[in-house]
Amino acid sequence: AGTSTIYFASSGLTFTPGTNVTYYNISSSGTTTLAGNAVVTNTLSIEGGTFSTSGSNHTVTTNDFSQSAGTFSANASVVKISGDFTHSAGTFTAGTSTLVLNGTSQTITGATTFYNLSKFITAADTLTFTHTTTYTIDSGGTARFMGQREALLSIQSSSAGTAFTLTKTGGIVAEYVSLKDSTVSSATSAVASTDVSGNTNWTFTREFVSKIRGSGGDYTTLSGWESAVQADLTVSTTKVFAHGGITGTIADNTAVTGA
Repeated sequence: AGTSTIYFASSGLTFTPGTNVTYYNISSSGTTTLAGNAVVTNTLSIEGGTFSTSGSNHTVTTNDFSQSAGTFSANASVVKISGDFTHSAGTFTAGTSTLVLNGTSQTITGATTFYNLSKFITAADTLTFTHTTTYTIDSGGTARFMGQREALLSIQSSSAGTAFTLTKTGGIVAEYVSLKDSTVSSATSAVASTDVSGNTNWTFTREFVSKIRGSGGDYTTLSGWESAVQADLTVSTTKVFAHGGITGTIADNTAVTGA
């Protein structure tokens, strides 16, 4: 493909991607229907007309996604984006699709309604939403933001101190995230996560992880647990202890078993 661009500007076009063929840029301003899975290594641009993944729900894989006009119909497809998602104008019709964000330091720009939206990471990363912009998770769909215990997913606004908004008629699952300047339309839990600042309607639970002694300790009392882990266990926290064979009960009547 080199650095070439394929333009679809006519009506009634069917695009059949070649097997094991990648495309650098695809630009569509006509009426285009996919007849196979498409892989775009730079930018898929929707500049007018209608671009549809078809009723066969073909997968679209691209670096950047850019829509400035027209309609993008995702149907029930999987759309994988490793770069940035930009929706400045036109209609993004999510259907029952899944938008997978699988790159690093990604940005989502422009008010958009998604069905399923997911970002899973294995190394610390940042996802940025445009400030003062509302993003919607449609009824029946779910947004999943999943970091790791030692590698949080930082979710932030593009302008410090000015929030973006997530409106959920569907669901939101967030674990091991660090949130800053985010408003969610109704009460939502961020599990084992960090409240940096500027967040509204989020409830944060923290995770406590500690290795403790395998023998020689009294683990039947709160003070015994606190002595072993050197922490105040009366605060609101998730308690996880990494030591096989150790059991006990702490003050809030939570039974604890070493992992």
